[in-house]
Amino acid sequence: MKKFLEILQHWAKRSEAIALHFSEEDASWTYSNLVEELGKVHAFLRFYGVKAGDKVAVLSGNSSEMVFLLLGCLTYNAVWMPVNPGLKQSEVRELIQHADPCLVLFAKGRDKLIPSAWAAMPLESYAPFRSTNLEAASHLSEGGVLIYTSGTTGNPKGILLSERQLLANIQGVQPFLEKGPATIAACFLPLFHLFGVQSDLLGTLVHGGKVVVLPEFDLRQIASLAQAICTNKVNTFSAVPLMFDLLLRFGAAIPFGQLAYCVSGGAPMPPDLKKRFEVHFGTEVLAAYGVTEAACFCLCPRKGIHVNGSVGHPTGIEIAIIDAKGKRVVSGEIGELLIRGESVIQDGYFRDSRNCYLELDGKPWFRTGDLGKQDQAGCYFITGRLKNMVIKGGTKIYLEDIDYFLQGLEEVKEAVCLRLAADSNAGIEGFACFVVRNAESQNSVDAAIIRKKLREALGPDKVAEQVIFLDKFNRTASGKIKTGELQDQLSCYDH
Repeated sequence: MKKFLEILQHWAKRSEAIALHFSEEDASWTYSNLVEELGKVHAFLRFYGVKAGDKVAVLSGNSSEMVFLLLGCLTYNAVWMPVNPGLKQSEVRELIQHADPCLVLFAKGRDKLIPSAWAAMPLESYAPFRSTNLEAASHLSEGGVLIYTSGTTGNPKGILLSERQLLANIQGVQPFLEKGPATIAACFLPLFHLFGVQSDLLGTLVHGGKVVVLPEFDLRQIASLAQAICTNKVNTFSAVPLMFDLLLRFGAAIPFGQLAYCVSGGAPMPPDLKKRFEVHFGTEVLAAYGVTEAACFCLCPRKGIHVNGSVGHPTGIEIAIIDAKGKRVVSGEIGELLIRGESVIQDGYFRDSRNCYLELDGKPWFRTGDLGKQDQAGCYFITGRLKNMVIKGGTKIYLEDIDYFLQGLEEVKEAVCLRLAADSNAGIEGFACFVVRNAESQNSVDAAIIRKKLREALGPDKVAEQVIFLDKFNRTASGKIKTGELQDQLSCYDH
């Protein structure tokens, strides 16, 4: 397998080929320019004594410096560690202390977030260095990334991925995405999460395409986002379902048929939203499934093949589905998804002793904690989270099914259900529904109405013990609902 540096040097032979366009700066970089810029990053890292395998933390949103430092660290054999600049000071301190980077760089105004014990400098500090011949710090090791999960439950985990794992995942999904020199991808997912890094940035550069780097998605900037997509003739991008919904709802002016395809991930894509987006923009949405622990993609649909609700087929990794006893399930039966393969983490979470593997067929498999099934045609479906399964009267209830039902009600804008702690003596489980009302609805809705609709449509076992109304859901930077905050509002179900 070729390394990132060799791949970029290969595409640099096409002297006029554009690798990157930074929309906010209105600046473009050819592959040749990019390789030269990485020489500056290498000189900078070498000057400050960064060695192979050393971690370099970067607190920044989407910017040219963020991208160049990522590529520079990877090709130098250092480890790039992005940190969400929107975190609180205590959260940044926790991550920095846990990872122990040798160098910390920060975007303007973010220096106060960094513990004083660490050597820190502005993001653009590498720029004055003269470009040197690109040479990795050591040929005996490889670079990588250290990504901390967004922590919807309040407990972010470190995931250390090597350059080889990143490339293996990109190559595994290539038969599905079919990227090449004609690909023009917009990247507006935050680069401190892996989805945008792999699906839009690295995945496009590896195959000689052009990446249009934009600021992170912002509802207030939908018009400028759409304008950048039009101006740069973008033909693909990746997003979470909430972003697809907002692009539709606020009338993003993207010409019909310009987008060849889009990739959805980060959360389940509602089939109705997928269909409406495809019809409105004349494109297709590939609703994929992935985890950071596998370097992004695990399952992806093939272009032109639509199986309602399916997340497609394995992207170069092995998938197993097991029951509660650790045995493989039959086709059509729901169970926990296990994964293994070259791109999947082999040694657990970074500096974390918890066991996240299960032995099956004499081999260790990573436990995703997600529930799914496979149909007879080999298509996979994600049905929920293992921790979101409730058993009432011997019946398994998948809370995501309740979510989908509630979100289909005209009176409801958004809904999410969470498991309630079971009474320690009776062992009886329950669940709560968090609901955001639809302000545009003419019908009122309260807890009694929600319970009545659940009972009539789904049966008495699927009636929530608690119904809690909120004005809105707080979300992580990647668009996921902060379920940890919701869990804090729950009390143990009183029988």
